[in-house]
Amino acid sequence: MRELNEPGDTGGQASHRTTFLASPATLWVPLVCGLVLAVFALRVLSTHNWDPLSFVLRTPPDLPAGQTWGIGYDGRFAYAIAANPWGSTAELDQPELRYQRILYPLVVKVLCLGNAALVPWMLLAVNLAASIAAAVALGHLLVRRGASPWLALVLILSLGFLLALRMDLLEPMALALSLWAWHALENRRLALGATLLALGALTKEITIVFTLSWVLAAWFGGRRRAAFGVLVAAVLPYAAWLLAVRAWLGSSAETLAKTQLGWLPFAGLRDLADPVSRGVVLIWVIGPAILFGYLAACDLVRGLREPLSADAWLVIGSAALISVLPQPSWVDPLAIIRFGLGLVAAVLLWSASYRPRLLPLAAGLWAWSGLLLFVIPRMV
Repeated sequence: MRELNEPGDTGGQASHRTTFLASPATLWVPLVCGLVLAVFALRVLSTHNWDPLSFVLRTPPDLPAGQTWGIGYDGRFAYAIAANPWGSTAELDQPELRYQRILYPLVVKVLCLGNAALVPWMLLAVNLAASIAAAVALGHLLVRRGASPWLALVLILSLGFLLALRMDLLEPMALALSLWAWHALENRRLALGATLLALGALTKEITIVFTLSWVLAAWFGGRRRAAFGVLVAAVLPYAAWLLAVRAWLGSSAETLAKTQLGWLPFAGLRDLADPVSRGVVLIWVIGPAILFGYLAACDLVRGLREPLSADAWLVIGSAALISVLPQPSWVDPLAIIRFGLGLVAAVLLWSASYRPRLLPLAAGLWAWSGLLLFVIPRMV
């Protein structure tokens, strides 16, 4: 594993900041990221009559018969809540599940200052800003591990990330908060890190994998008090909000099914509708989860107490989550690909820490996958 200054070492932090700021590449990464994503957004708008509601992706009246995924997507629920935060339950398929993930639409609502016409534009703007923030955070973390910050673009250009941006989904904000939390925790800014993790959970609960991974690394690394404090501070706000939502809206059988983890790994693969969907999910999600999860577990066994063992835990946790996803999630291949975004970020960080020779493989696997978006009907 590559050498790293201890996160709590002041000299190490100063050296890291100096190295990051001194590199011209790190200054260009957010600019290039913003430019590429802006061009992508303008391309979508230009082919959809410059209508920002095209990112909301409502179900069109001329939907081809038999097409059940990729059209009429979850961004419409974020739009409904942002437009009418406390009176939109009739427009939601499972109100209690959608209100669990409150932060993204709530931020949009606040930024719109009561102007409902701005909501679709603000959904896109917030996700663009979150995407750049995620790239900057990942670039910082990669530089700290001795890797190029340009590798942060692998995450941003991946199929799952562009899908999330295209559909006004929650992943850009959730990943941005989680990666900046990772950065804060590595520098022993525990209160800030725990706060960002809590906000990430309120954006989308799958980011709790970041929390548990850091907590396990800190616990086995002998920092048990810090591990317990971060766990409580990061999970408690989400748990309190979840209880409040359930008390308000109850809990349906459909929501329970969508949140109940499976027991047989990757059992839902057989539920994907066609061979193409299975192939895409196998190549970009299941295959990497098995391969990198196994290698990270091997590294973890050899270095359980290493300062960056959290990276290995994050790969293992992300792979494990994918393997036990609730059965209803497997009906939609795009949902599985989005669940794999945490794995992409985790593999980049872990590879830079433990196995730098795998970075070209990770980059080659995911960096060009976003091009597939251009072959999905009505996407671009």
